Amino acid sequence: MSSDTMYRVLLGTVFVLLITLVIYVGINITDKEPVSEVSQNKNIVVEPYNEDEVTNDTQPRVEEDRINVVAKYVDIYSECEHEIENTEQYYDTVMETAKQESRKKHQEYSLVDETGNILIFERVYKGKCPNHFLVKVEENFLNIYRLNEKKEYELYQQSEIELELLREGIKEKLEIGIQVDGLSDLFILLEDIEI
Repeated sequence: MSSDTMYRVLLGTVFVLLITLVIYVGINITDKEPVSEVSQNKNIVVEPYNEDEVTNDTQPRVEEDRINVVAKYVDIYSECEHEIENTEQYYDTVMETAKQESRKKHQEYSLVDETGNILIFERVYKGKCPNHFLVKVEENFLNIYRLNEKKEYELYQQSEIELELLREGIKEKLEIGIQVDGLSDLFILLEDIEI
């Protein structure tokens, strides 16, 4: 190897070592900055001692962990006893803050349970839920009606249908109207009609 090549290899090696040393020193310096010490129990954070903040309390300040909170809102319908549930997520928060936010947004709900990171709110409606349907054939149309808040059926969906393709037993029932409770039962009925 020529002396010029050896010189370049030596210079490159020294350069790499210097960069490695700078990175190592930088990491060690940033690790030694004063930060909160976390005790063995990860739920308790102990702040470093500060003489300016001396109080009569002998207990260290305790902060809640920041967690993701799930708020469930359950609508209970008294007549049909069905429940409809919606959920909302509160990310990187403390439980008390999530409770306050939930109460502000959804004042009509009452908090009924708090388990771990889950809040459960409920409200009760008189009457049936909106998942009650009436399926009826009218003038070559298959009409699906949905129960509204006034306990009246309103048109939910309509499609043309060839009456001669329907079975006799189902055709007569559809002319009177078939009541169905729930979306899954509605889908089963619609599949049965198509056969």
